[in-house]
Amino acid sequence: MNKIKKLGGRLSKGLLTLALALAAVIAAPANTSAAGLPFQVTEDPAGATYYLNDPATPLRASFAYNPSSVNGYINSSAPITVQWYWSTTNSTAGRSNGQGVSTIKYDRIINHTTTHTPSTSTVGVRYYYAVVSYEESISVGSGQAEYVKREAVTNPARIEVIVRNNPDNNNGNNNSSSSTGNNNSSSESTETDDDLIADDDDISDQVTEEDDKCPKFENKIIGDGKRTSWALANLVLMAFGILVTLAVLFRAIITKKKHNITWAVLTGVLAAAGVILFILTEDISKPMVIVDFWTIFQALAACLCIAFAIKAFQNKLAADKQSDVDKESDPEPKDNSSKKDDKK
Repeated sequence: MNKIKKLGGRLSKGLLTLALALAAVIAAPANTSAAGLPFQVTEDPAGATYYLNDPATPLRASFAYNPSSVNGYINSSAPITVQWYWSTTNSTAGRSNGQGVSTIKYDRIINHTTTHTPSTSTVGVRYYYAVVSYEESISVGSGQAEYVKREAVTNPARIEVIVRNNPDNNNGNNNSSSSTGNNNSSSESTETDDDLIADDDDISDQVTEEDDKCPKFENKIIGDGKRTSWALANLVLMAFGILVTLAVLFRAIITKKKHNITWAVLTGVLAAAGVILFILTEDISKPMVIVDFWTIFQALAACLCIAFAIKAFQNKLAADKQSDVDKESDPEPKDNSSKKDDKK
């Protein structure tokens, strides 16, 4: 029986360790501009909407390097470059459609601002972002350094170009038709039909182009929580709560202690709430995002699960210690049989 309890304790601790590992993966930085790297993004470009061929306001992005406020140093001998990119999807993962590279001069403290004017010659939506590329100098001991390539990337700015709607001059067409007779009226009607067909072709081309630019499945960082996408973080947090519940439940079954059963029930309720929340708010047939509005509640349920699990394990450790103390305080049992033999 003791062996079974030990095996159960090890298995429950293993499940708890796996759940903590999943939590560490969620807490890890999701992009290269995470805090602690030498270059930091201090200003992201702002999106806008323009009419076709109208002048656009330049996009603006700022970067900073100050070794006294971050962890890490820049390799001063390697080039530091900044480049703008645009994409048809709300993502900075690709590096296509580059807009030219410029160099940033190295200094002990760097505050660099870059601008770029988006194009308004094409109808549609584009996402613009700036990337600073550099090398981080990492000390490996004995006065030697190792150089690692790094990037600081801004959040993408949504730039939309639309067609300006001009009302038709119907009065002029009617006057021309009445003054020139039936032949001219027929000619004008034919020309109008051709224009309408051409306009329909243009609209069809624009819709096809927009469909090509907006794929059904695209990776984004933040969702709106309206079942238009599903969040990977919510799935991991839900699995985290289930693993924690299994660890506490297994401990309760092995030990058969009332306090362990209580904590197992509490963690089970929270894990079930996380599953129900995921089913009601997420649609895995939609595009995947990293986090959305419901991630806050999933994270809260997961944190409460781990808190209850820690409480259950702490109570078990306290009970074990008390048992050891009781054993040490009890005197050794006397051998009554030996006394009976002596009397005889």
